[in-house]
Amino acid sequence: MSNWRRLPCDNYDHINKEVWAYLESTNKVNDSKEFWNTVDTLAFVKATPLLQSWLGSLNLRIRSIGLTVAKSLDDIPPPHIDTPPAKIKLSWPILNCDTTYNRFFKLDKDIKEYTHIVPPLGGYIFKDITELEQIDIMKLEGPALINAGIPHDVLCSHNTQFPRIGLQLHLWKEPEI
Repeated sequence: MSNWRRLPCDNYDHINKEVWAYLESTNKVNDSKEFWNTVDTLAFVKATPLLQSWLGSLNLRIRSIGLTVAKSLDDIPPPHIDTPPAKIKLSWPILNCDTTYNRFFKLDKDIKEYTHIVPPLGGYIFKDITELEQIDIMKLEGPALINAGIPHDVLCSHNTQFPRIGLQLHLWKEPEI
């Protein structure tokens, strides 16, 4: 099984402008103090008809949204597994993601045997990357479905610009990768 799949989007730039306009109107990016920020899903859906049309063409509907904002390399979290119930999410790069990668890691033993913490919202954060084996990597060049149910992280190139901003869309019906 693959850990990611790019989704074709002929009007990505137009949709991204619409998404950015909504985010600017809410001041979410400027107000961000964490990497993961919740977004008002209903307001977002109403404000982004181009994105909703594209999602509809793929039979996808948004359940909830996370806005990821890294203002510096220090803001990038270590490998982690996202909070359930979502396993597959749609990753939408907004700004300065073109020099970053999503890495995926194998779990080959019981999760309790890894050095990790369980954050307040759930999921797992792995504290020692040397305990994990990388099994896949993808360059974030456009919208993609990714497996957030296994350890994964963001790898920045030496020339990554900040802030690095993306949307993580949790979907009502999880698609196949």
